[in-house]
Amino acid sequence: MIDVVRFISFKRTVNFLKFRKLGYVFSFSLILASIMILIFNGLNLGIDFSGGILLDVKSNEVFNLDKIRKDLSKFSPELQSVGDGTQISIRLQVSDEAKQQETVDEIKTILGGDKVEYRNVQLVGPKVGGEIIRKGIYAVFFSLLAIALYIWIRYDFGFGIGAILSLLHDVILTFGFLSLFRIEFSLTTVAAILTIVGYSINDTVVSYDRVRENLKKLKGRSLFDIINISTTETFTRTTLTSFTTFIAVFALFMFAGPVLRSFSATMLFGILIGTYSSIFVAMPALLFFNVNHSNSAK
Repeated sequence: MIDVVRFISFKRTVNFLKFRKLGYVFSFSLILASIMILIFNGLNLGIDFSGGILLDVKSNEVFNLDKIRKDLSKFSPELQSVGDGTQISIRLQVSDEAKQQETVDEIKTILGGDKVEYRNVQLVGPKVGGEIIRKGIYAVFFSLLAIALYIWIRYDFGFGIGAILSLLHDVILTFGFLSLFRIEFSLTTVAAILTIVGYSINDTVVSYDRVRENLKKLKGRSLFDIINISTTETFTRTTLTSFTTFIAVFALFMFAGPVLRSFSATMLFGILIGTYSSIFVAMPALLFFNVNHSNSAK
């Protein structure tokens, strides 16, 4: 049996900081690209934010999407087949709340109310959607603020700035990913982003704790060497945690259905980019801000 821990462990210290300038360029390019994509492509707002109707319909027979699209043509629906084709997701942009229930009743009549099962019916008005957008923004902002406060109290200024830069890096790239692939931005996506923030900061804090320990223990070594030693020592833990989490979320992405598809897709990207940022953004930032032995001994 393969010893995975031994396979991905390093017997010698790896010079991760050797790649820091390449990492700076790579991360800056991704951030710039993400911002440009967001500006020109925007987000694919889900029913939660834009307002409208969402129906998940199940049948004993395979749906004929072309026929359904023709039957519902006056509503200009977005149709998506799920699994073996016996379940479809119907999305309609109907901003007039007074007409939403009327539209749902008409769709049920067209599809045959007794022949199919409506597993999920969501009706969201534009006012509710706007309020949800504001609350979603507040949730992300205040979570970042709370994390910044925690890092500032637990560590010194350099550690705190490094952690915040890493988090901003992950959040901006995640928004760019959502915009590029037109993944639906819904409340579950906001939950995924907040989960990514927590996951990323957990990785970063573990690595920072090891740096702080080594700053006290290896006082004769340079900061450059200590960061490389600490990154090497935590690399196995970081990669194994990311790998096992990725496998679990990938199973969710494959088998959980369309309701959790945006959540799981966002999480998959967030795990990858969060692991990268912990090693190549958060750690090099300590060298950039010249964290030293004395101010890290809190």
